[in-house]
Amino acid sequence: MDKKRLLYIITQPEWGGAQRYVFDLATSLKDEFDITVATGKISGSKKLIEKLEKNNINTVIFHNLVRNINPWSDFLAFIEMVTYLNNNEFDVIHLNSSKAGVIGSAAANLHNVKKIIYTAHGWVFNEPLPLWKKKFYKIAEKISAKSTSDIITLSQVDTEIGILEKIASPEKFHKIYHGIKNLNFLDKDEARLVINEKFQIPTTAGSPIIGCIANFYETKGLKYLISALPEIIKSRNDAKLIIFGDGELRSKLEKQINKLNLEKSIFLPGELSNAQKYLKAFDIFVLPSVKEGLPYVILEAGAAGLPIIATRVGGIPEMIKNDTNGLLISPGDPAEISDTIIKLINNENLRDSLSQNAASQFKEKFSFEKMIEQTKQLYQK
Repeated sequence: MDKKRLLYIITQPEWGGAQRYVFDLATSLKDEFDITVATGKISGSKKLIEKLEKNNINTVIFHNLVRNINPWSDFLAFIEMVTYLNNNEFDVIHLNSSKAGVIGSAAANLHNVKKIIYTAHGWVFNEPLPLWKKKFYKIAEKISAKSTSDIITLSQVDTEIGILEKIASPEKFHKIYHGIKNLNFLDKDEARLVINEKFQIPTTAGSPIIGCIANFYETKGLKYLISALPEIIKSRNDAKLIIFGDGELRSKLEKQINKLNLEKSIFLPGELSNAQKYLKAFDIFVLPSVKEGLPYVILEAGAAGLPIIATRVGGIPEMIKNDTNGLLISPGDPAEISDTIIKLINNENLRDSLSQNAASQFKEKFSFEKMIEQTKQLYQK
């Protein structure tokens, strides 16, 4: 019996949560489906494509598919998709991210693809955008939802928002938590040694290291974390902040660090392959996002045994119960970030309790195998 042909479409080929989600699904299901993954224009990192090709998964690039709104590029991306689908038949098309969802659903609908699935990796209209953009994306999501057979949300809150905003009828929504495979972490001393040698980041025994892994986008709220450091330094002048990642805001963040005279306390080493391996180098993990779906990095930090501080946005409150397996803070509040980090630095018992609870509770609730099975059932429905 021939395998069903499955096409994933995602806007960007750089590595992030949505890309990891596509990679995990594609590599886990490649023996059961004939899989192709299509991405948008390569403008920097193409880590997703590289990782897929190493796993012998077909990839396609839509050169006009870009992240930002651009009517001409968006029209050309639509033509690219239509042309590609004219020459290639698929049983299932699984769309990821808002831009791929809007353009991809329109193109797929022209070809009467029976199963068009869209995963909302956090609603884009909840991002810090001008009001006209929020309204535009909300309307676009409603239009594209008419062409989709199912919408996967990564959290209960995004399901409720989708229904409340009338993006689609309630029966179209399916909440599927994602999960992570077992990870291999370097131990604390080895991870710190690699960071010291590879990035020349000076660390000394007993110095608290605050860590974050994130793409440098506005939604990640990194400027608020950087703004919190002066107060932390007043309390612990040997504290360091390391943010692994890269992106469009790098120059702005570097200017902010220089303006605050924090060049010896804050380090932006860049994007690190398999950055999660080095998580144990940190004493505290902080994710200061202003918008999220269900971030993988929270699960990774918990599995690494780190105490976690994260904002009350998206699906994070479904992952973290405040004062039990992590600490929740308000988005966009440097003072609360600094107060909470100082509280953790000074309370070893709290750090130990939070990290132990995160490791056990995340493993139980966020199952990788369950994510794969529930998604496969949608493909076969």
